Amino acid sequence: YLIIRHSKRQIDLQSGNASCYAGTDGSFDAFRSLSQGNATQTVQSAWNSLFTVIAQANELLINLPGAATAVPAPVVNNALGEAHLMRGLAYFYLVRLFGNVPIITNPTLYASNFATVPTNPVTDVYKFITMDLAFAEANCSPGVASTGHASSNSASGLLAKVYLYEQQYDSARIEAEKVINSGEFGLVGLDAPGTYTSMFELSGNNCKESMIALQ
Repeated sequence: YLIIRHSKRQIDLQSGNASCYAGTDGSFDAFRSLSQGNATQTVQSAWNSLFTVIAQANELLINLPGAATAVPAPVVNNALGEAHLMRGLAYFYLVRLFGNVPIITNPTLYASNFATVPTNPVTDVYKFITMDLAFAEANCSPGVASTGHASSNSASGLLAKVYLYEQQYDSARIEAEKVINSGEFGLVGLDAPGTYTSMFELSGNNCKESMIALQ
């Protein structure tokens, strides 16, 4: 959750949707002045943290099927679906922040040459994201987002946003209508004091407006 917020803050600062003050560490100052580069602390943190999510998802996808042979298939597939969703979400942030990025499905293949991993074109990254989210949509349980898990409707919602970025508006509408018709999510009311602000606090975790949260 913090990782995702961390990356979103960079996008918001660059696009003029947010402003920041000079902190003691200056980690966001470069984004305010549009002088950020590869060596900027926050850029490196975003890259490292998102690829950490990808690495964790890959380990689960590689090892779980062979290790959970006594577990019912729907339970295993649900866990794999969440891993696919989190990997797709991480790549969605990476491709928007950095453009061409490496598509990694088995990190051990690059253990000896991790400094020279080739990147993949943006179009291929989006195809990869779409495949990850389609698997998640088909295998994650519905109606469980309020428990902190990603649901099939969470995957549909993210897939709708991905299609919007690809300007595939018909597909985006189909996915968005799945989410709307599910009734799983809704807007947090503004009428009760503190209700809206609680979404940005610990007490607001897994509220009805939270579709996906890496906590």
